Amino acid sequence: MVYLWYYKIKGDGIVKLPKNLEKYVDEIIDERGEDNGYWVYLKYGFKVDYSASNHIIHEDTAKECIDYLRAVEPCDCKECTDYLKGERK
Repeated sequence: MVYLWYYKIKGDGIVKLPKNLEKYVDEIIDERGEDNGYWVYLKYGFKVDYSASNHIIHEDTAKECIDYLRAVEPCDCKECTDYLKGERK
């Protein structure tokens, strides 16, 4: 659930995202309590080139996640284009 520039996360808190970055985020899961950091799932049509899965950011801190969110760019992979085509019907 989105509250203005805040993004509700699953877990024990809220991460404040800059407004210009929240448009990229589909979901944030907070697994810091399990020593597994944050998982940031990008919306279809966006990617970040830093891991095997270009559509997920997984880092220990919110600051690291936001740093990678600043590097998000448009994605035209088959998964994204197929999803977005279906969404427009």
